[in-house]
Amino acid sequence: MALALRVVCGTASGQTASPPGPPPPPPAPPLEGPIDEAAYPPPVQPEPGGRAPLVLPAASFGVLDKVTGRVRRADLSVGDTLRVGALTLTLRACRSWPDAALPDSAAYLEINESDAEAAIARRIFTGWMFAAAVSVSALEHPVYDVWLANCRTSAASNSR
Repeated sequence: MALALRVVCGTASGQTASPPGPPPPPPAPPLEGPIDEAAYPPPVQPEPGGRAPLVLPAASFGVLDKVTGRVRRADLSVGDTLRVGALTLTLRACRSWPDAALPDSAAYLEINESDAEAAIARRIFTGWMFAAAVSVSALEHPVYDVWLANCRTSAASNSR
């Protein structure tokens, strides 16, 4: 059982001071508006004592349409954009650790959803997806699920 304690220091005037610690993190950037492309994707560092990941030019994703029950494979090259229903997928980076004890792939992906009525796109996912941890990093949407299958050396056909 964990027990959290708050330390309150008294001052000469009777006021309390907050405990020392690191400053709070800066607020997250807003979803709408321009995005600084130079900041994305953040670099992936090698594991301590491990090798640097392989930088691969393409990735394969699984896309489930929950309305029709259809599963589609989507292959993207880095920098390419693919429209799947109301979603727009843009692959920014793909890394692979094939020699690790548990081989894994990670893809930095941006997913936008287009509103049919207002004709504007809304960012619904930005970040790394991991093939070995689908339940942690997949997009769960009311209509679509998107997950990373693997990183590849080249993109294949997008229709399947």
